[in-house]
Amino acid sequence: MQGAGNAVYNTPRDARVPHFVFLDELPVFLSPADLITRALTQVCKFKIRVISAFQGTQLFPDRSDDRLLNTLIGQCNLQFYFRHKNPADAKFFGEVVKLPSYDRLKKKHVLTTPQQYQDGNNRFVLTDESANWNDAEQEGASQADAVAVVKSRLAIDDACLKAGLLEPMWIMEQDRDPTATDRPLLQHRHLYHAFAGAQKTITCQPDAACVLRIPRNPLQPRANTSDLLVYWERDRSTESRAQILEKIAFCVQHSPITGEYVRSKSDHFAASLLCRPSPCSSAHS
Repeated sequence: MQGAGNAVYNTPRDARVPHFVFLDELPVFLSPADLITRALTQVCKFKIRVISAFQGTQLFPDRSDDRLLNTLIGQCNLQFYFRHKNPADAKFFGEVVKLPSYDRLKKKHVLTTPQQYQDGNNRFVLTDESANWNDAEQEGASQADAVAVVKSRLAIDDACLKAGLLEPMWIMEQDRDPTATDRPLLQHRHLYHAFAGAQKTITCQPDAACVLRIPRNPLQPRANTSDLLVYWERDRSTESRAQILEKIAFCVQHSPITGEYVRSKSDHFAASLLCRPSPCSSAHS
């Protein structure tokens, strides 16, 4: 083997002709193993082609870690594999076979973690132009709240029409009284109510108010009705149940009211609260 190698390496370039070297049962070539290993990386340019055959990896001195075996696998472009019964051989050659499909940029694993995020915000402005908290002006509400109040009003109107009742008369939270220019800005609203007590003043500012005309005779729902004044508050706000009951008590004790709702030429609602000794029907929702 040493002599053949020297002959190959010393042949001038223009005198080189193709030669084939056949090595059967490669693991038995123990003595020239280092020479064959080095030659496999160089003889291609000398027009030497090596054809080798062996039976698995376990006959090599270092098994699957043998230098000669791994050099042969790395240098030979054309390889044939036959049936292997040894699991070690199957694993070794299986990795060689799948190597062309290996992609170092291939995604090995994708971890998906659900996350919650907020898309947008409702912006509102609070304006305070009063000297104390009782007269403070709390202007502004989110657009979502305003839309919800309108949807509630439409749902109530539809329910009344479906039940054969007269359409309710409404006053909304932002409806203004054009004659209240001499009062603080907050008190320009039709739905601003203040009930003076012995020790404090109770204020009521609902989101909307309406008069429901309840029929006294179900068979004639539009002939003879009783008015029911309803204050509507959409959200739960920060008031406790005790505060709400206190407001209702002040309303009934100090100002028995009936709602006289009239649509003016300017297409605004005006509310006239008339005090009289007889109790009225009122509700807070």
